Amino acid sequence: MTQTIKVCFVVETTFKMTSYLADVQASMDDIVDDLCFRNQTAKVLVGAVHYRDYKDADDLTVTPFMSPTDFFSIPVDIVDQSRTWWWSENDAANVAQGLNAVNSLDWDGADVKLIFHYGISPAHGSQFHEADVS
Repeated sequence: MTQTIKVCFVVETTFKMTSYLADVQASMDDIVDDLCFRNQTAKVLVGAVHYRDYKDADDLTVTPFMSPTDFFSIPVDIVDQSRTWWWSENDAANVAQGLNAVNSLDWDGADVKLIFHYGISPAHGSQFHEADVS
């Protein structure tokens, strides 16, 4: 019986992540390559959630599960161009929305479910935590 492995990449795609996104893309590719190599009889499906800052209009992108070949052939520019002209230390990535969107994917039929989360930092700014948190 063929095992089905579903892997979801949850990626912060804010301006703060710009310098890391090429490495994130390479890491995603390496993880899927390794999964496919180690599980040659398994059916591997890949999906993704890209999230941004709270104030961004286009703050979430969900890519449904598909074959690795189809997934990695999608032309994706995950660099947050909307924030290159303005950024302050009080912008916070909408991590909760990104992780919640993982539930919107179709996980049915998965024998193994994997989630990899890439982000730069937790929420920052006094509106997101107690004043004594640093």
